[in-house]
Amino acid sequence: MTDRWGNTESLTVGKSICNDVWRFGVVKKKNGGALVWQDCNTTEILYLQTLNTTTVSFQMTIHGVFQLLSEKDKVVWELESGYTESIDLHEKCLNDRPVMDCPYLHLRKRGGTIVLNYIEKNSTQW
Repeated sequence: MTDRWGNTESLTVGKSICNDVWRFGVVKKKNGGALVWQDCNTTEILYLQTLNTTTVSFQMTIHGVFQLLSEKDKVVWELESGYTESIDLHEKCLNDRPVMDCPYLHLRKRGGTIVLNYIEKNSTQW
């Protein structure tokens, strides 16, 4: 387990992004799975969404909507960001040989925030 989820990776039952404090992932439920959030210091699990699938991937739309997709690319969960500026669309990562310039999710320890991130090659800034 890692605290990052790459844009070409699927999250399946039993997989999660995790750090020492927080866990975000998919667990098995009857007829599919569930998206869960857990404070690793307790046994309490928050079920965010029941899914009709056991495998999800993510994308950000050009309108700033974060979406989780089933293995058949059907939207199973989404969250609007409130971002009002235009977002550029790239069919591939920003460079032919990306280091971390492809979007990825990062589960931060401080506050348990999940951020959509990438590192800009020329400035090495997030």
